[in-house]
Order: sequence, then structure tokens, then C-alpha cells
Amino acid sequence: MHCNDFFGSKFPIVCLPMNGVSNLALAVAVSNAGGFPSLALQMYVDQQNQFDLNRVFQDLEQFAETTKSTNLLFSVREDCLAIPQVLEIFKKVTHCELLGRPNLPYSQRIQNIDKIKSYGCRVLLKTQSFVSDLSIFDGVIFKSSDGAGRIDPTADSLETTLKKYRDLHPKKAIVPSGGISNSQQVKTLLDNGADAVGIGTLFALSEESCVSKETKLKLVSSSSQDIEHLPTNSSMLNAVIFSKVNDNDLHNHTPSLLLGIKSPNWGHIPMGKGLDQVNSILPVKVIIENLMS
Repeated sequence: MHCNDFFGSKFPIVCLPMNGVSNLALAVAVSNAGGFPSLALQMYVDQQNQFDLNRVFQDLEQFAETTKSTNLLFSVREDCLAIPQVLEIFKKVTHCELLGRPNLPYSQRIQNIDKIKSYGCRVLLKTQSFVSDLSIFDGVIFKSSDGAGRIDPTADSLETTLKKYRDLHPKKAIVPSGGISNSQQVKTLLDNGADAVGIGTLFALSEESCVSKETKLKLVSSSSQDIEHLPTNSSMLNAVIFSKVNDNDLHNHTPSLLLGIKSPNWGHIPMGKGLDQVNSILPVKVIIENLMS
């Protein structure tokens, strides 16, 4: 299987869904540059801490009108599929990134995934650790411990995990992510059987990203040595921490993240080892060209 078979994009570069960053403008820029764009349900939380589904559908309509395409990866936590209308999102996009919740009844997981697939939407599991059973999924997006945000510090290298997935699932779509930042890494992973690669840090620091210029400049002058582990209630996040903020979101620390997006004086920004390769703020088009050079 090749990127053009599974994703339909010109280049095998997937912009990973990023809390606080994956907005419509970035998705359009990635699509126009030949990469595969994404949006995330987590981006649409309103002031009452509810998902603003009207805004989701408005953005999906605008994306389709602007790019003349519905090729989009939409990320959602599996438990959110119980919310009325969330399943309807997958009538409007081609790919679903599912943040799995294995504690859900298996029958409910099957029902939800079958419903999404019935719309012609392909379903990929997102995971930080190796998952052997992909029987109900079309593929997997897996992350190494070098990635930004939530990670498993005991995860194997990308190459090792890629080989395990490819040997076990020769017909599934396999997308490695975490710390990928140059063309040699991309070529090696594609040569070893990846269908595409997932990129986060480089796009978070692109010209089109909603992260403030001040925060971008601060991060451009930083390196992976500045990345710390920010504890959560279930794992840890790789992040550059500007100042520690006490918040009630022990799962994602979203209030702290939103502060970091606006200013390098407060909060944090999830960052991966790819930070070492970022020396300037570049347009998405140039980032993709460099990765494919």
C-alpha cells in the first residue's frame, strides 16, 4: 500500500492533529501544499466546556469549499462517539483518527467503528505503544517517545515498531510519528514500509500555525534539551514549559497550553525532538518540500 492509495495526498506527509494548534487555516495550508491535513474535536471546546459541533461542521464545509476536497483526518476520542452528531462528522471527511479507549465494551467499539466505515471513512488507531490487534481498524498512527505531547517513555524506536507492525499487518496502513524532522528519516521510514509519516512539531512552528510569533521565536531558539516531562493523570507530555500553571485539566493541561500558544512567558507547548531541526519559521509548503527533498 502507498500513500496515494490510502490517503490520496500528493506527498506522504500527515499533519498530526494537535490540541490547540490544528485549526482550519493550518489544515488548508497543508492540503494546498500536497500534504494530508487534520482537525481535532478537542479544538472545538466552548466556554462551557462543551463541544461546539456547529463550528465543526462550519469548518468542514469551509475546508471543502476552499480546497475542493474532503481529504481530511479528523481526530476524536473514542468515548466522544457517544455524543449525538459526532458520528455525523465522518460523513464529511475521509479519515478518522481514533484515540482508543479499550475500557469501552468491545461490542460498542465495533458498532461505532462499523458506523464510521459505513460512511466510506477509514479508521486509524492512534497509540503511543505497540498494539498487536488492529483487526477492527484500517491502520495505525503510532508515536515514539521522541514525539511531542503524550508519549510512552518505554516505547521502542520508530524503526523497530514499524517493522513489528508491518510484519504483523502487511495490508494495514502504518504511519510512524514522533521526532521525524528531516528528509533522510522520511526516506528511511518509507523505504521500510511506512505508508506515510506523521509530522507535528514542524507544522506547529510553521508560518501558518496559530501559535504566536513570540512563542515560535522562543521555541526556534530552543532545542530538545529544553523539553521536559509534564505529568498527566495517565501518562506524561513532552513539552517546553515556560512556567508551571496549576490547572484542573490533569488529562491534557489545556489551559496551560493555551497560555503557551499566546505567550512564551506562561504555560507550555508540546514539543518533540524535531525541535532540533527547526532553525526558522517556514511556510508549510517549504516544510513539506524539505521533508521530501
